[in-house]
Amino acid sequence: MQWNEEDRREYFRGSSMKRAKLGMIRRNAVIVAGNILADSQDETLEAAITSIAQDPLEDALVSEAARIVLLQERG
Repeated sequence: MQWNEEDRREYFRGSSMKRAKLGMIRRNAVIVAGNILADSQDETLEAAITSIAQDPLEDALVSEAARIVLLQERG
């Protein structure tokens, strides 16, 4: 969830996954984190998702996914 553009480029160098945008990768990571939270309580993980959801500078795709995860977790 904390990757930046440099991390994405380095990790996916030489792979067809390099076409995936950073926001898409981070959104998917947030969704996976939400699935983990559905099975077990993890305060650190929940705090990270909350931070992403509340960050006004965050990519809209990622922050919206974080808000949905938190609503499902609390709902």
